[in-house]
Amino acid sequence: LEFDSKGGNEWSTNLNALVHVKDVGDTLGAELVTNGDFSEVGLEEVTDGNFPLPNVNWTLASGWNISDNKATCSSGNASLSQDVSVVSGKSYKVTFDVDTFTSGTLYTDIGGASSQTTTTTGSKTFYFLAISTGLLRFYGGAFRGSISNVSVNEVGQDWSFSSSSTGVEENKAVITSTGGNARISQQIVGTSGDLLKITFNISNEVSTGLAYVRLDGIDIQASGSWVSGTAIVYYRLVSSGSLTLQFMTYGTNTASFTLKDVSIKEVTIPASTFQLRGQNTDGTN
Repeated sequence: LEFDSKGGNEWSTNLNALVHVKDVGDTLGAELVTNGDFSEVGLEEVTDGNFPLPNVNWTLASGWNISDNKATCSSGNASLSQDVSVVSGKSYKVTFDVDTFTSGTLYTDIGGASSQTTTTTGSKTFYFLAISTGLLRFYGGAFRGSISNVSVNEVGQDWSFSSSSTGVEENKAVITSTGGNARISQQIVGTSGDLLKITFNISNEVSTGLAYVRLDGIDIQASGSWVSGTAIVYYRLVSSGSLTLQFMTYGTNTASFTLKDVSIKEVTIPASTFQLRGQNTDGTN
């Protein structure tokens, strides 16, 4: 598979020695990617996030109590928890308010993911990639204070995440690896011979390893070609059916990037927008 740079971040496949020159007159089909802007937010996973009484849904270890629609920790390092039935491999947004803070550090985790911490009052938003079906927990660090308005929602619907990728944050995916492969993927449906226009936005790329865009089992662009901003790739499918789109890191070194605004559409390009390889745009050699 060959690519011909058209400048910046726009690339086209070698289509039988024809090179796509411009977008004028392109006819685009339906969107093949779902939730490509990573904006979808799922249903509420927490029950009684405003801590009503009597309490029937929260497990309070020693030192925690509920009153005035708040959960307060006054002693110890034990946990306040709820089973919110998260799914391993899914990405979640956790929000809550720290209403009072006296001392210590409040730890938060969900689904066995690494904890995140806060030491200040105010509204907090954390993102996690669950690695098990474990609990939502608040605990540790000799935290003395109170929390309220707890909410958990799935984000990144229709995408799959490897265990070493960070998952979805606010309207974007963050793919990070400190060694080995990390990926975000989605299944799309296509037909062999379809010409696709693939658009995505890459930023914050840090790589001593490699990063790829892979579709149909073929690496269609590597990080050596990326420039921060919107990239456009034209690619003709060689297979039909359910196809895997992947944005991934590869290798044993550190690689990471931020991804957003992913779009794939079938495109019909008039013959007038092509030129033969080695031919000028006026048709002369």
